[in-house]
Amino acid sequence: MVEDKLAGILNKVKAVTKQAADATVRQAKIARLRFDLMAVHSEKGKYLQNMGNHLFSLYKQKAKFTGTQLLSDLETEIEAIETLDRRAEAIEAQLQAQQEDTIEVKDITPD
Repeated sequence: MVEDKLAGILNKVKAVTKQAADATVRQAKIARLRFDLMAVHSEKGKYLQNMGNHLFSLYKQKAKFTGTQLLSDLETEIEAIETLDRRAEAIEAQLQAQQEDTIEVKDITPD
């Protein structure tokens, strides 16, 4: 009888310890995804800044240019930004999925 109660308590402790470990792993994944998302946004900002610098340079030179020429000049940056946007969306989806998984910790005190 006492052994059964002790075994029950030990099983509950094991279950809660596993839940805590799972929660820790999940929080680490969430932190990593947030860091990755921040890095993607930072990289995107650099490309946008490069595009702005290019446009401002053209303005300062009072250069005549067409939309087609401008698009051609900025094609590399635009493609990189589109790629980064897709990567950010994928990371945000992973982050959302991780945050939706919640762990409920139950009381482990003996009955």
